[in-house]
Amino acid sequence: MKSLMSSKKCLVTGASRGIGKSIVKRLLEAGSLVVATASTDDGLTALKLEFSGFGENLLVIRADLSLQVEVELLCQSVTKAVGEIDVLINNAGILCLENLENSSDEMLRKSFEINFFSAFSLSRYFSRAMVSNKHGAIINMCSSSAYTGGGAPEHCIYASTKHALLGLTRALDEELRQYNIRVGSVSPAGVATAMMSGRKDLDHTSFMTADDVAKSVMYMLEADGPGIVYEMRMWRMNR
Repeated sequence: MKSLMSSKKCLVTGASRGIGKSIVKRLLEAGSLVVATASTDDGLTALKLEFSGFGENLLVIRADLSLQVEVELLCQSVTKAVGEIDVLINNAGILCLENLENSSDEMLRKSFEINFFSAFSLSRYFSRAMVSNKHGAIINMCSSSAYTGGGAPEHCIYASTKHALLGLTRALDEELRQYNIRVGSVSPAGVATAMMSGRKDLDHTSFMTADDVAKSVMYMLEADGPGIVYEMRMWRMNR
């Protein structure tokens, strides 16, 4: 059976490893044209090599999403390369763990630039064509921390960014649904990725896989009935 994502043009941020990489793989397998972006050339080169079997269906563009000028250049580069996109997946994120006393403005601002402001800017830019076409999807990768204080100390920065991203997602769902644009969030808790490798307060044997999360993203994207899934929380079975 042909996937609903076949021939769809998708942009995935934070795409060179972890959840982003798994999402890219799932989209390519579904027949999508994927533009993958990450902050390092090495990561994107490795991604392109690993998925070389998909040929021209995978394009890579390097961008440092902590810099607004590079976010703007990314928008222009994607449009020049593939034209209007059908799907935006804001997956890029950094995990900055620090208590309030030892936190810095630099930590706070960089975390918000990558985890929130880049998603806001990309959504604003690419939703314009979606509104005109009366079709599209935006998926924001949130976190269980979007609903809690992180479940452990030192989450004041990270939880703040993910609360903001969840709020944006809910607001965009209300604003863009009338244009047949589906906006949703996936919020996992404990994923076996490099980001979580330093968490000694959690049982790593209980972690879900990046592909578990990618499958949830695909479920959201491939659901086309009148009932929509717009907010998905994922918990570890044996937490």
